[in-house]
Order: sequence, then structure tokens, then C-alpha cells
Amino acid sequence: MRGACRLAVLFTGLVATAPHLGAHGMECLFARVSPADGGAITVELTADIAGNPLIPDALQARRILAEAILVHLGDRDYPLDQLGTLTYEERTRFSDDAPIPPSANGSPHQLLTAIWHAQLPGLTVTFVTPVHTPHDVVLWNTAEAVPAGQSRWMLLICGEQSRAITLSGTTLPDRTALGGLVAAFALAAAGWLAYRWHRMGGLRRSHSATDALPHQPAGPGADTSPAPSLR
Repeated sequence: MRGACRLAVLFTGLVATAPHLGAHGMECLFARVSPADGGAITVELTADIAGNPLIPDALQARRILAEAILVHLGDRDYPLDQLGTLTYEERTRFSDDAPIPPSANGSPHQLLTAIWHAQLPGLTVTFVTPVHTPHDVVLWNTAEAVPAGQSRWMLLICGEQSRAITLSGTTLPDRTALGGLVAAFALAAAGWLAYRWHRMGGLRRSHSATDALPHQPAGPGADTSPAPSLR
């Protein structure tokens, strides 16, 4: 199967159409990546349920598509659903820029497409396939300016990584750092409240002790006359 997928990428990169590929390319999964302004990115990940022998049914297709590629940020790999929304829709034809020729008899395909959308402004993103996977992925970036002689389509197998995509926009704060700031603020607020509570409790105890003292009568010769008026 991997040989057929490599041929799909090779021949489609060399000629405008590839009528001799037939159904072989449908054994791959197809990932169409569309970056947009403000750090938005969409991936349409499509499987041919009827033409791919590694996908037994539509239910299994959902799981396979959800796990077919990972998002690589920094030094970590993330599942798609950890960084964005993942929805599914049935389709009957591949996108016009997919490396698949039109069906010879014009019959519709039985496709399932997972649509992943995320906001990752200012970040550099690559996509990687799991190390142990039987599913090859043909991936391309719709916004990429491809140099002459270089194929737009990339074939990713078993841990291979796509070319990097730098998204526009301002980088969001790191989640770990943001969580640390929130925790530090909460700790400081709790300390201040504890101090105030302790201080107020001490004042209340001091007042209670003063009120409990017995009244001392005035001694002999003490001046008990009222205070002079200030008027």
C-alpha cells in the first residue's frame, strides 16, 4: 500500500492528472491543511471508506481519522482534539487539489472527512504520524508557495513529520505559565485573607479582655468633677 501512496504523490507532482493511479491512492488518508489569518488553522482529513481495505466501517473510520496525525508544538505531540474542535461529515468527492484523479466512470466515492479547527496564533506547527501506524497520510498545505521542482504533497508514514507551518497572530500565553500565575495570585490572596482574619480576631479578643476588667473605684482625693466644657 505504501508503494502505491508514494506513486500517487510522485506522479501527481509531475503531471497535471494521473489517470493511471486508479484507486490505489485511496488507500491513503488525505490531510488538506488550510492556515488562515489570526492563527486559525483547519485540517480536512479524509478517508475512502469503501476503497480503503484498512478501514472496515464508518465507526472505525472516525477513530482512525482522529488518531491519524498529531500536532507537534515545541517538543511535544498533541492529539487533534486536545488543541481544537473535531467534527465529521460524509462526502462523495475529494477536493479538487487532492492527488486523486476523477473517477473513471464518474461514480461517487464513499468518504468520511474529519474537520479539525484550531486557533494557534503565532505558533509554528508541524504534523506527525504516530510511530506505529498502518495508515499513510498524504498531506499538503493549501497556502504554501511550493518551489519549482518540489511536490506540494507530502507522504507521512510511521513517525514522519510535515514541513513547518508558521501561523500569523500574537502568541497566546503558555498554559503552564498562565496556570502558575493564577496559582501564585490565589496563594497570595489566601495569605492576605488569613492575615486579616488573624488580625481581626486578635483585636476582638483584646476588646473582650478590656471589657471584662472590673471597674476600679476612684481613690481618695481623686478628681471626680465633670470635664470642663469647651464652649
